[in-house]
Amino acid sequence: MKFFILSIVFLMGCSHHSNSENTISSIHIIDRNGFTETISSEERILRLQKNDYLTPQPYKKVTRTLKKNALGKIPSLLTTYHPNGQLWQYLEVLDGRALGIYHEFFPTGQKRLEAYVIEGEGDLSPSAQDDWIFDGKNLAWNEQGNLIAEISYRKGFLDGLSTYYHANGQIKRTVPYSSGKIEGTISHYDDKGNSVGIESFEKGQLHGITQFQGNGLCPPYREKYLQGKLIEGTYFDLSGQCIAEIRGGNGEKTIFENGTLAKKIEYKNGDPNGRIQLFSPEKILLSEHHIIDGKKHGEEWIYQADHQPKMLISWYNDEIHGTVKTWFANGLMESQREICHNLRHGHSFAWYADGSMMLHENYENGLLSKGSYMKKGGTDPVSTVKNGQGVATLHDADGFFLKKIEYKDGRPVE
Repeated sequence: MKFFILSIVFLMGCSHHSNSENTISSIHIIDRNGFTETISSEERILRLQKNDYLTPQPYKKVTRTLKKNALGKIPSLLTTYHPNGQLWQYLEVLDGRALGIYHEFFPTGQKRLEAYVIEGEGDLSPSAQDDWIFDGKNLAWNEQGNLIAEISYRKGFLDGLSTYYHANGQIKRTVPYSSGKIEGTISHYDDKGNSVGIESFEKGQLHGITQFQGNGLCPPYREKYLQGKLIEGTYFDLSGQCIAEIRGGNGEKTIFENGTLAKKIEYKNGDPNGRIQLFSPEKILLSEHHIIDGKKHGEEWIYQADHQPKMLISWYNDEIHGTVKTWFANGLMESQREICHNLRHGHSFAWYADGSMMLHENYENGLLSKGSYMKKGGTDPVSTVKNGQGVATLHDADGFFLKKIEYKDGRPVE
């Protein structure tokens, strides 16, 4: 209600500003060609301030700087426009800082966002918006004009109940926040208003019962968490058969996406620890790797559609460390390189699709020290790199020329 009243006050204020004289002290305009102009002459301002800048305009951005208010502060009104002229963004600014209502619109003219900003850079660039601090209830709509979210803030922190909606207006999800952390129960609903699941949180961590009743795309499951750790879990497939369990923090969890099994995760002591497998919508194993203490460790295999290897990556404490290999679809080796703490170090090889040698390189701490580059089927190099100096001649897998790269001190020359 507070936000609605503020919106009404804002609209009344805009009408007053547009029709009263001597309110605007200057107008800065950027047109669609990037030309900028600052207007401060009283005669031109009197004419321009009669415009309704909340309607389509032939500009890219307009900044209206008002005269000092009763507190000696300088308000500004910023508006930007879509390429078709429709209003895109509106922001209220005070003394160069964002303070007031922010509106955003789709190119169709339909409102997209409505928010209240209490602090941040007084500009509409993406980097400036990253600095904004919100307060009160922020609203979001889709292009059809349906309300899709009500998100509550208190002095920059998510606080209170945030509500998300289905396209038909039914509540989809409610999320309770306290000082930026989820506190309480997230409730999920279908588009008919029926409860379909809950997630229990305490101080931002999963704690208590989490369950989903299942639908045509995701089967039911039930979990119990203790301060973020998964202690118990039972997982079903779409036929209702139990396919995975976690007991005492140990076992396997399954995740479905769009009606098919997408992931299997091994758990130990309540945390993901062990093998993780990813599957395609066609139920084909795409990849598998291992997690130890929250970090990738060991071999990661990525597979072709026929389960033949496509890539092998060696991990050590979340860093690529060891041998990395790739294969062509026909099973022949495509490349092999040595990596040390995410940097190329040691020998690196690549082959053409017919099995002939493409290149042989040697790296030291990420810098190319030596390289020989061959044409398809050839044995003599067409170019070399020695002591970090030279030219790398690159071809694609079928032997067609791609480009030449000059190296100096082991680095490509820009």
